[in-house]
Amino acid sequence: DPTRGRILLDGRDIRLYTISDYYDLFGIVFQDFGKYAVTVRDNIRFGNIQKDAPDTDVHRAAEQSDAASYIDRLPKGLDTPLMRYFEEDGTELSTGQWQKLAVARAFYGDKDILILDEPTASLDAIAEQEIFRQFDTLRRGKTTVFVSHRLSSAADADKIAVIEDGKLVEEGTHATLMKKNGLYAKMFSVQAKKYIKK
Repeated sequence: DPTRGRILLDGRDIRLYTISDYYDLFGIVFQDFGKYAVTVRDNIRFGNIQKDAPDTDVHRAAEQSDAASYIDRLPKGLDTPLMRYFEEDGTELSTGQWQKLAVARAFYGDKDILILDEPTASLDAIAEQEIFRQFDTLRRGKTTVFVSHRLSSAADADKIAVIEDGKLVEEGTHATLMKKNGLYAKMFSVQAKKYIKK
């Protein structure tokens, strides 16, 4: 429950939804995404544990996140056990491979509201651009909340909310906030200097 006021979803107070129905609306990709010592298939299926879809849906989610590019080369494909906690022959993935698996989980979940919380913080610039391309596909027709300190990722947003010390201090489009020349514009300019040749 909010500490004060109301949160409305489609004009309805969120407290009127059953908690399971409310939670079922959300798909989340965190900076520290889950890594599970089970098969590749189960790692993807955790995106929606109620959904009992065929392997074609699991593989499609892997293709959409570009995880299929390495999954198809694994010893047992979708049946490959990951990590070595329970299986001696478990496969250890790189950070970028786990990232793609986390995005595949979101594609498989196919939720109405996506929360992407610093999902590319541990990736290099090239891998980050690839993930952003995947997010563009993932968020079509959905409400997406993208949390980031890398402001280049915010430029295409419909609405940007700038939060400082837990308070909303600015909101608007990238163009509006740049014209306002406030905190967002200052932070964006500081980050952009790294990429401008002198």
